[in-house]
Amino acid sequence: MVGAFRSESAPKVSIRAWAPRRAKNGWKSAVQVVGIGDDAIFEAYAPSPCECQLFAMRMIRQSLVESEGRYSFGGEPFETLFPMYAPNSFGPEVQQEAEAAISEITDREIKRMHRELGRKYPNYPIRVD
Repeated sequence: MVGAFRSESAPKVSIRAWAPRRAKNGWKSAVQVVGIGDDAIFEAYAPSPCECQLFAMRMIRQSLVESEGRYSFGGEPFETLFPMYAPNSFGPEVQQEAEAAISEITDREIKRMHRELGRKYPNYPIRVD
């Protein structure tokens, strides 16, 4: 079992993931999210075991996101602890675009946090314009 989530307004959710294993044309890995929907076991397929695991984790993340934020970690809406990845098999352009978009959002959020801290604490050492 990978982990379990609990929400004040929803029942416990358990997450199970199995190790990748060889398939006819690559690799497959099974995942199950128990407590949301029908508890079906899903299989992810990919050319490599690592990408297979990334696709499997993506399936878990999607199940948690589709619960409309009822399941989250640390009280943050839609924080599932299963990050979104752009597998290399999608091509380097997709990977670069995803990384650039995430970096832009992260930089903007860091600047916003520093501005708020600067307003709240006049002696805050980091200034952003």
